[in-house]
Amino acid sequence: MEKRIVQLPLTEETKKSLKAGDIVYLSGRIFNARSRWYLRVVQEGRPLPVDIHAKGVGAIFHGGPIVKKKADGSYQIKSLVPMPGWVMNGEGGTRTWQAVEKIGLDAIVCKGMIDGSSTYCKKLNCVHFAAPGTWIHLAKSIVEVKEVHWEELGYTEAMWIFEIKEMGPFIVETDADGVSLYDQVKDNLDDKINKLYEREGLKGFKYSLTP
Repeated sequence: MEKRIVQLPLTEETKKSLKAGDIVYLSGRIFNARSRWYLRVVQEGRPLPVDIHAKGVGAIFHGGPIVKKKADGSYQIKSLVPMPGWVMNGEGGTRTWQAVEKIGLDAIVCKGMIDGSSTYCKKLNCVHFAAPGTWIHLAKSIVEVKEVHWEELGYTEAMWIFEIKEMGPFIVETDADGVSLYDQVKDNLDDKINKLYEREGLKGFKYSLTP
């Protein structure tokens, strides 16, 4: 299969072409955010410290870097750690989507699923990429640290803007049409479990995957 490289920020044409299950590599500019960024921007309502769209940035990476500051004042990104979507979503499970809508983002990168992705990706016309790569591997795709903001939060919680080249691989978990891989897996699982119960004479038995 030919390696597919997707340029950030996403164009409308690219969004339409991306489908759940596609495997891609990302190039362009992206910024990171962790929990304290979400508290400032969503809960406290603070404006961003920089106009990201003027910088050519429309994608957010859920997670933070491990950083070494060199003697010349430049930064070396030792690793880039993706965070699960549920960590960022906060109480009620909508903090991510509030940020996407408020800022006007077109892509989210994180580890695993995000609640409500099928609904909100379609509503907000954005794409959710799942990150299966290793921390060091992702960091090696950072070409340049463009900017850093809110350093008082600490390097890992600060807001960084990176220039990246062929970072990945990432999986399109939910596309802009709202098609979600996780939803498909869950639907298939429900169907298999219900068929198993019916075969064993337990048709209509109610089960739960949560304790």
